Amino acid sequence: MKSYKDLLNAHNEETCFIIGSGTSLYEQSSSSCFAKIFDHVVIAVNAGIILCLWQDGEPNKRFWISNDASVRHWSFWPKVKSSKSIKVVRNSWEKYYDEIKDFYFFPPRPGKEDEINENEDGLAYCSSVPSALDLAIQMGCKRIYLLGVDHYLVGGKIYFWQYWPYLKQPKGPFTPIKVQNNIYDINFSAFRALDVFAEKRGAKVFNCSKDSRVDAFEKIDFQEAMNG
Repeated sequence: MKSYKDLLNAHNEETCFIIGSGTSLYEQSSSSCFAKIFDHVVIAVNAGIILCLWQDGEPNKRFWISNDASVRHWSFWPKVKSSKSIKVVRNSWEKYYDEIKDFYFFPPRPGKEDEINENEDGLAYCSSVPSALDLAIQMGCKRIYLLGVDHYLVGGKIYFWQYWPYLKQPKGPFTPIKVQNNIYDINFSAFRALDVFAEKRGAKVFNCSKDSRVDAFEKIDFQEAMNG
């Protein structure tokens, strides 16, 4: 079993893009400059993998991460397993070891979601985007851009791919909206703690969704991020 600790400080001083799944990602991923993010470190979270053309090539700067073992029941799961990327999951997935032998595992941080002790092992565990951000900071990335991290619904839609034709949308077990909203509330506290952690590590986090409910980080336009 591989430990996430093998990845620490692997990308010192580099830029990282974290791909969430919020509705704002539909417009961001349609931009002519979206492909340029793959010149940098990219961490795809859960369904974010479907925007990544990682069937070939080297996995060095490509990461996929998840806290939620239910993604194994989504239609994009085969793409996760076959992608040329570094896959990182919570240690609660150990029961599935036989099918994910090449994955990296992380333990949840032992403290509360709103407290980050930089001397503790593990990643923020309240949901997968905080885990991805914690990993980016610990890998040494200095400029970290969040894509599709919105934490709101638009016309009943919560994911970017819900704007796609139905037959092209991934299929799987949805999290009930009430449960999702509870996760968002916990995430808000985690993001504030992670912003403090990033500052201590000399990193800067930007949210590329101006309308995002996540206000712990400076908000900028995606185009501004690409020109930065």
